Amino acid sequence: MDNPLNNPDLPRIGGKTWPEFIRLVENFHGYAAPGALLGGIMVELARERLLELRSERPVLFIVMAETYACLPDAVQLLTPCTVGNQRLHVLNLNRYALSFFAKPDGQGARVFVDNAKLGPWPHLRDWFMGITDKKDQDEALLCEDIRQGGAEACSVQLIKARPEFMSRERKGRNAICPICGEPYPLRDGESCLGCRESLPFELS
Repeated sequence: MDNPLNNPDLPRIGGKTWPEFIRLVENFHGYAAPGALLGGIMVELARERLLELRSERPVLFIVMAETYACLPDAVQLLTPCTVGNQRLHVLNLNRYALSFFAKPDGQGARVFVDNAKLGPWPHLRDWFMGITDKKDQDEALLCEDIRQGGAEACSVQLIKARPEFMSRERKGRNAICPICGEPYPLRDGESCLGCRESLPFELS
Protein backbone atom coordinates (compact mmCIF):
# COMPACT_ATOMS: atom_id res chain seq x y z
CA MET A 1 0.00 0.00 0.00
CA ASP A 2 1.28 3.46 -0.87
CA ASN A 3 2.42 5.72 1.93
CA PRO A 4 -0.56 8.06 2.59
CA LEU A 5 1.90 10.92 3.11
CA ASN A 6 2.57 10.78 -0.62
CA ASN A 7 -1.00 11.91 -1.19
CA PRO A 8 -0.82 15.72 -1.72
CA ASP A 9 -4.38 16.08 -0.42
CA LEU A 10 -3.47 14.89 3.08
CA PRO A 11 -4.01 15.93 5.75
CA ARG A 12 -7.60 17.14 5.37
CA ILE A 13 -8.15 20.35 7.30
CA GLY A 14 -11.70 21.45 8.08
CA GLY A 15 -12.97 18.97 5.51
CA LYS A 16 -10.75 20.49 2.82
CA THR A 17 -7.85 18.95 0.97
CA TRP A 18 -4.41 20.35 1.72
CA PRO A 19 -4.29 22.40 -1.53
CA GLU A 20 -7.78 23.74 -0.81
CA PHE A 21 -6.74 24.70 2.72
CA ILE A 22 -3.66 26.51 1.40
CA ARG A 23 -5.88 28.58 -0.90
CA LEU A 24 -8.24 29.30 2.00
CA VAL A 25 -5.34 30.61 4.08
CA GLU A 26 -4.04 32.68 1.16
CA ASN A 27 -7.44 34.33 0.67
CA PHE A 28 -7.93 35.05 4.37
CA HIS A 29 -4.42 35.79 5.63
CA GLY A 30 -2.96 37.35 2.48
CA TYR A 31 -0.47 34.54 1.81
CA ALA A 32 0.11 30.92 2.79
CA ALA A 33 1.70 31.77 6.14
CA PRO A 34 3.46 28.73 7.62
CA GLY A 35 2.05 29.58 11.06
CA ALA A 36 -1.53 29.54 9.75
CA LEU A 37 -0.96 26.26 7.90
CA LEU A 38 0.48 24.66 11.02
CA GLY A 39 -2.31 26.26 13.02
CA GLY A 40 -4.90 24.48 10.88
CA ILE A 41 -3.38 21.13 11.78
CA MET A 42 -3.32 22.12 15.45
CA VAL A 43 -7.01 23.09 15.30
CA GLU A 44 -7.85 19.66 13.91
CA LEU A 45 -5.81 17.90 16.61
CA ALA A 46 -7.44 19.88 19.43
CA ARG A 47 -10.96 19.43 18.07
CA GLU A 48 -10.52 15.69 17.57
CA ARG A 49 -9.12 15.22 21.08
CA LEU A 50 -11.94 17.25 22.60
CA LEU A 51 -14.54 15.14 20.79
CA GLU A 52 -12.90 12.00 22.14
CA LEU A 53 -13.47 13.33 25.67
CA ARG A 54 -17.17 13.89 25.15
CA SER A 55 -19.92 11.32 24.80
CA GLU A 56 -22.41 13.80 23.42
CA ARG A 57 -22.05 15.65 20.12
CA PRO A 58 -21.86 18.32 18.85
CA VAL A 59 -19.65 19.96 21.45
CA LEU A 60 -19.94 23.68 22.12
CA PHE A 61 -16.43 24.92 22.78
CA ILE A 62 -14.31 27.97 23.50
CA VAL A 63 -10.78 28.38 22.13
CA MET A 64 -7.76 30.06 23.67
CA ALA A 65 -4.71 30.90 21.55
CA GLU A 66 -1.47 31.70 23.34
CA THR A 67 -0.11 34.01 20.63
CA TYR A 68 -1.39 36.64 18.21
CA ALA A 69 0.89 35.30 15.46
CA CYS A 70 -1.15 33.49 12.77
CA LEU A 71 -2.75 30.95 15.12
CA PRO A 72 -5.95 32.97 15.77
CA ASP A 73 -6.51 33.19 12.01
CA ALA A 74 -6.53 29.41 11.72
CA VAL A 75 -9.08 29.21 14.53
CA GLN A 76 -11.36 31.78 12.91
CA LEU A 77 -11.06 30.08 9.52
CA LEU A 78 -11.94 26.61 10.76
CA THR A 79 -14.29 27.06 13.72
CA PRO A 80 -17.27 29.25 14.70
CA CYS A 81 -15.06 30.78 17.40
CA THR A 82 -14.09 34.39 16.76
CA VAL A 83 -12.85 37.32 18.78
CA GLY A 84 -16.15 39.06 18.02
CA ASN A 85 -18.40 36.37 19.50
CA GLN A 86 -16.05 36.00 22.51
CA ARG A 87 -15.46 32.31 21.87
CA LEU A 88 -11.85 32.95 20.83
CA HIS A 89 -9.56 34.39 23.48
CA VAL A 90 -6.00 35.44 22.68
CA LEU A 91 -3.68 35.40 25.65
CA ASN A 92 -0.38 36.75 24.37
CA LEU A 93 2.07 34.38 26.07
CA ASN A 94 4.22 34.09 22.91
CA ARG A 95 3.81 30.31 22.95
CA TYR A 96 2.57 28.57 19.82
CA ALA A 97 -0.26 26.69 21.45
CA LEU A 98 -4.04 26.59 21.49
CA SER A 99 -6.66 25.03 23.72
CA PHE A 100 -10.21 23.89 23.08
CA PHE A 101 -12.53 23.94 26.12
CA ALA A 102 -15.95 22.29 26.19
CA LYS A 103 -18.88 24.19 27.64
CA PRO A 104 -20.09 24.15 30.32
CA ASP A 105 -17.60 22.01 32.28
CA GLY A 106 -14.32 23.38 30.91
CA GLN A 107 -12.82 20.02 29.93
CA GLY A 108 -10.19 20.75 27.33
CA ALA A 109 -7.30 19.77 25.12
CA ARG A 110 -4.19 21.88 24.60
CA VAL A 111 -2.02 21.43 21.52
CA PHE A 112 1.47 22.84 21.36
CA VAL A 113 4.51 22.54 19.11
CA ASP A 114 6.86 20.13 20.86
CA ASN A 115 10.51 20.99 20.29
CA ALA A 116 11.51 17.41 21.12
CA LYS A 117 9.55 16.17 18.09
CA LEU A 118 10.84 18.62 15.46
CA GLY A 119 14.00 16.66 14.60
CA PRO A 120 12.67 14.67 11.61
CA TRP A 121 11.36 17.85 9.99
CA PRO A 122 14.39 20.15 9.53
CA HIS A 123 12.66 22.87 7.50
CA LEU A 124 9.81 23.05 10.03
CA ARG A 125 12.29 23.05 12.91
CA ASP A 126 14.52 25.77 11.44
CA TRP A 127 11.52 27.99 10.65
CA PHE A 128 9.87 27.47 14.03
CA MET A 129 13.06 28.00 16.02
CA GLY A 130 14.04 31.05 13.96
CA ILE A 131 17.27 29.40 12.79
CA THR A 132 16.75 30.25 9.12
CA ASP A 133 16.07 33.81 7.99
CA LYS A 134 12.81 34.21 6.08
CA LYS A 135 14.67 35.21 2.90
CA ASP A 136 16.65 31.95 3.05
CA GLN A 137 13.70 29.64 3.65
CA ASP A 138 12.62 27.21 0.98
CA GLU A 139 8.87 27.80 1.16
CA ALA A 140 7.96 24.67 -0.79
CA LEU A 141 10.03 22.39 1.46
CA LEU A 142 8.75 24.14 4.59
CA CYS A 143 5.16 23.70 3.44
CA GLU A 144 5.82 20.03 2.73
CA ASP A 145 7.37 19.54 6.18
CA ILE A 146 4.25 21.11 7.72
CA ARG A 147 1.97 18.88 5.64
CA GLN A 148 3.82 15.68 6.48
CA GLY A 149 5.09 16.42 9.97
CA GLY A 150 2.85 19.11 11.46
CA ALA A 151 0.71 16.69 13.46
CA GLU A 152 3.68 14.58 14.55
CA ALA A 153 5.56 17.68 15.74
CA CYS A 154 2.78 18.58 18.19
CA SER A 155 1.83 17.20 21.59
CA VAL A 156 -1.57 17.23 23.31
CA GLN A 157 -2.30 17.87 26.98
CA LEU A 158 -5.61 17.35 28.77
CA ILE A 159 -6.57 20.43 30.78
CA LYS A 160 -9.53 22.04 32.55
CA ALA A 161 -10.44 25.71 32.31
CA ARG A 162 -10.97 27.82 35.38
CA PRO A 163 -14.68 28.68 35.87
CA GLU A 164 -14.18 32.42 35.36
CA PHE A 165 -12.71 31.75 31.92
CA MET A 166 -15.86 29.95 30.80
CA SER A 167 -18.27 32.79 31.64
CA ARG A 168 -19.05 35.23 28.87
CA GLU A 169 -18.51 38.89 29.64
CA ARG A 170 -21.70 40.90 29.44
CA LYS A 171 -21.57 44.54 28.45
CA GLY A 172 -24.56 45.73 30.45
CA ARG A 173 -25.95 49.27 30.24
CA ASN A 174 -24.24 52.10 28.41
CA ALA A 175 -23.56 55.61 29.62
CA ILE A 176 -22.32 58.75 27.85
CA CYS A 177 -18.71 59.61 28.56
CA PRO A 178 -18.54 63.12 30.08
CA ILE A 179 -15.19 63.75 28.34
CA CYS A 180 -15.65 62.60 24.74
CA GLY A 181 -19.45 62.31 24.62
CA GLU A 182 -19.40 58.77 23.20
CA PRO A 183 -21.42 55.83 24.59
CA TYR A 184 -19.45 53.31 26.67
CA PRO A 185 -20.23 50.44 29.09
CA LEU A 186 -21.21 51.91 32.46
CA ARG A 187 -19.28 49.17 34.24
CA ASP A 188 -16.02 50.77 33.00
CA GLY A 189 -16.36 53.62 35.50
CA GLU A 190 -17.00 57.37 35.44
CA SER A 191 -15.55 57.82 31.94
CA CYS A 192 -14.73 55.58 28.98
CA LEU A 193 -11.50 53.63 28.81
CA GLY A 194 -10.50 55.56 25.70
CA CYS A 195 -10.35 58.79 27.66
CA ARG A 196 -8.45 57.16 30.52
CA GLU A 197 -5.88 55.29 28.46
CA SER A 198 -2.98 56.45 26.30
CA LEU A 199 -4.29 56.07 22.76
CA PRO A 200 -2.11 55.33 19.71
CA PHE A 201 -3.53 58.30 17.78
CA GLU A 202 -4.29 62.00 18.09
CA LEU A 203 -7.42 63.71 16.80
CA SER A 204 -6.75 66.16 14.01
